[in-house]
Amino acid sequence: MNKRPNAYVLAGLGVGGAVLLAVKNKQHLKKWASMFRSDEKVPEKAGHPDPLDIQDNKMVDEGAMTSVHYFNEARQ
Repeated sequence: MNKRPNAYVLAGLGVGGAVLLAVKNKQHLKKWASMFRSDEKVPEKAGHPDPLDIQDNKMVDEGAMTSVHYFNEARQ
């Protein structure tokens, strides 16, 4: 693999820097940059659930029983 940066990468960085320095109206750039940022809220109960959370445990239990009930009906 080439140890030196690619000429296209350097040219792209140079052009990007020149555009940022040359643009007088920064509002256009702020609008463009905000398209890439997300305003969505991150879910609070993501990942590993707390074993002491009763409401979450009930929901998991009900979901598990639904699949068991479906399997039992399919077998009978």
